[in-house]
Amino acid sequence: MTKAAKSSKAAAPLSIDQQVAEALLWLKKHGDKTRREEMGPRYGVHTDKAWGVAMADMLKYAKQLGRNHDLALALWDAEWYEARMLASMVDEPEKVTPAQMERWCKDFDNWGICDTVCFKLFDQSPHAWTKADAWTKRKDEFQKRAGFALLACLALHGRGAENSQFAKYLSIIEAHADDERNFVKKAVNWALRAIGGRNAELNAAAVAVAQRLAASESAAAKWNGKDALRELAKRAKVTAKPTKPAKSAKAEKPATGTSSDAVLEYITALDHPLKAELEAVRKIILGVNKEIVEGIKWNAPSFYYKDWFATTGLRSKDFVHLVFHTGAKVKASATAGVKIDDPSGLLEWHAKDRCSAKFYDMKDVKAKKAALQEIVRQWLKLM
Repeated sequence: MTKAAKSSKAAAPLSIDQQVAEALLWLKKHGDKTRREEMGPRYGVHTDKAWGVAMADMLKYAKQLGRNHDLALALWDAEWYEARMLASMVDEPEKVTPAQMERWCKDFDNWGICDTVCFKLFDQSPHAWTKADAWTKRKDEFQKRAGFALLACLALHGRGAENSQFAKYLSIIEAHADDERNFVKKAVNWALRAIGGRNAELNAAAVAVAQRLAASESAAAKWNGKDALRELAKRAKVTAKPTKPAKSAKAEKPATGTSSDAVLEYITALDHPLKAELEAVRKIILGVNKEIVEGIKWNAPSFYYKDWFATTGLRSKDFVHLVFHTGAKVKASATAGVKIDDPSGLLEWHAKDRCSAKFYDMKDVKAKKAALQEIVRQWLKLM
């Protein structure tokens, strides 16, 4: 055999079966026992076939593999949790058929795979609206969740969609808000908040729905209404106000599209052992004052009240890091310093106007809740 022939043979592309075998081997190698064991009890993702691979690792590997519809179909059929996650990342949206969407939807058995497939793939399909409409009427818990999760993703990612496309779904959301099943209830809530976060007109319509739900006798509907109102009210302050020319002395306030919807996307894609703790800290801060809004600043969820005043940090896997500061621009407090009453010793100071707090687990978050609320109240007075 000539050298050229040998080279040609070596360069022959792998078959789909070989690519799947290679991908499964890679996923198994990058699995983590602790993460796998925590999937169910900590995150509510229950599956018998998982290796515990980090979301960030899967995203990088998917980018390395590139788009491949046939590979996606074969990975899905492998039935492993991570293989199916990977399938949603490498599939080609334009090649996804209604039959494939239906088949995959019927395989959904946990919220992790359901939301990721909708978020990473299905919402880009030309059949997304049709399927969202059909699935919201399903009886199966995760198939019904898929309908509302897909609707939420369309609201978050559908830049060219008209208000009328979303407005008609508000009545569907209202009709199904009394579903007591946890994974349906939270998806309904997500869809309501996502639609209300698109612009002022939809926000007003979503708030009206949420107010009616909050007054409902159904426990699930009441929870959906009250929970959604907290976020929709904050978004209303961002979306309803006309944009004013920026003044050099003031920081830029979060604009429509960079507020809670961006944070929601960030958290949805986040793979971190303390994701639940981050969301708990976020809710505590937002609950202190209705004027606080959130956004992605410095590549992380941050909080704004007249100026940016706090930013989360997740570089460590051991704790949620919350940094208090006075915004992007240097202020007089950098020299004069700030005074904060901190009897519990929650804060660790790094500069005269900058300090931080650490939260190691959910028990720690709950134990420090009152202290954190008081620190936030004091910090707002500095802004």
